[in-house]
Amino acid sequence: MASVEKYTEPKLMNQIKHIERQFKTNSNKDIVEELTAKNYSLSPVREISSKQAYLRRKSELYAYGRDNLICGFGWVVTAPGDLPESKEKEFFQASYDFITDRYGGPENVISAQVHYDEGVRDQDGNLIAGRPHMHVLMIPVVPDRNAAHWQEEKICCKEVINKADLRSWHDDYQAYLDSVPGLNARVKTGKTASQGGNISVAQYKQITKSTLERQQEIQREKGMRNLTNDRWHGTVAHEVGERWR
Repeated sequence: MASVEKYTEPKLMNQIKHIERQFKTNSNKDIVEELTAKNYSLSPVREISSKQAYLRRKSELYAYGRDNLICGFGWVVTAPGDLPESKEKEFFQASYDFITDRYGGPENVISAQVHYDEGVRDQDGNLIAGRPHMHVLMIPVVPDRNAAHWQEEKICCKEVINKADLRSWHDDYQAYLDSVPGLNARVKTGKTASQGGNISVAQYKQITKSTLERQQEIQREKGMRNLTNDRWHGTVAHEVGERWR
């Protein structure tokens, strides 16, 4: 499963805080804080923060002075359901390598985080579902051929994340994973999103929540039927008892 989103700078800053779990009070009710310690980073080793790394890289690039400029994009990849736990680190490392190689290398990486602490809770607050997944935030960088600019590269997301890129993305991703000896990770299943194919983490959560809600509804209906049956049998027993008095 894999999906991509594009971000203006303010939204990009919030996304950094979210995936690096910097919020003191997290509004995402699907985060299980006791599992956050299992999360880990694949970001390049730096002595500065992800925000500072982004600003430093941005200073080297030409950027149009628009408030709605798309300054970053983020891929989310989810571990396949049949992937053994022992292969998860290898899967995420291979996925990170594929994404960074495709979009200009580690110098364009803002942050890369693997999450184990998100899922879906039942009515009692217990975590009942969730798959490990990775967020990779990057700056969309392309060559700048404008002689009037001193920069050799510029920020331009429409030249990076476009129909041509997305059309080949999953085939290329699967081919890359297939090239890793012994990994055997299938992310391109041929299924549609409604069949559990390439869907986002948010979509996966929504499907799981919908399934849980339906299961709870069925249980409530069974409970009501049992209650109705108990009342009916109680009434009949009472009437029979009255007749024999």
